[in-house]
Formats: sequence, structure tokens, C-alpha cells
Amino acid sequence: MKRDLEIIQKKLRKAKNDVVKKCLREEAIKIKNRMNSVKERDIEQQSKANLRKEDVSKVSKGEKKPFFMKVTKKQLSGAVKTGRDQPKKVQVKQEYLKNKFSQLKQEGKLDKYMRKRRKKVNSKFKQALNKKGGRGWLDN
Repeated sequence: MKRDLEIIQKKLRKAKNDVVKKCLREEAIKIKNRMNSVKERDIEQQSKANLRKEDVSKVSKGEKKPFFMKVTKKQLSGAVKTGRDQPKKVQVKQEYLKNKFSQLKQEGKLDKYMRKRRKKVNSKFKQALNKKGGRGWLDN
């Protein structure tokens, strides 16, 4: 993907037609977004793998009971459902965020990311205040 991006950027520098430039810019943005999503997926998979390794080491030390796959169950719809041997979503999310922030810090992009997050939260807050009922943030 990096090579594709470099080729498109070279074509963009040489292009003279505005329509062609616009198309090339859009293509470059698509490739950058795809690269970012792959990076995010890698971080998430790494987080899950780390949690699984921790669970295995705890089981081998005797700190935690082993978890076995549940027997398959047939639902009313006829679909087969199995229990999954996966860590809880909360643990996965915490590990994912820890890895994500450490990577952002290494790349020097943490400040920019936090600015964007603050902006997003503030805009949601303003929208909540401007609702018709006049209710504020997190009021039910």
C-alpha cells in the first residue's frame, strides 16, 4: 500500500488537470485510511493475543481456573451456538487503548489525537445542551 501511495503522489505532482488531481487526491486519502484501519486492527489483535497469553500463564501458575469451551447448543432457530474462550470485552478494550496510546506517543501523534477527541466530546456536549427539551449532558 505504501508503494501505491508513493506512485499516486508522484502522479499527483505531475498532473496538470484539476479533475485528475482531485481523483488522485481522493485515491490517496482512501489508501491512507485503509493503512490506518489495518494498523488499528493489528493493535487490537495484539491486545487480544497479550490477554490470552496472560490467561495461559495464570492458568499454568494456578492463579486462575482453566476455562473450557462450552458444549454446542442448538437454538430455536436451528443455529448452533458455542461458548467462546475469549477475554471480556472490557479487558480487551483497556489493553487495546493502552497499546494505541503508547503507539501514538511513540509516533508523536498523541497531542493531535487528544485534541480531536476533545473537539468531538465538546461538540456532543454542545448538541446535548441545544436540544429542544433544554436538558443538559447525560440527563435522562
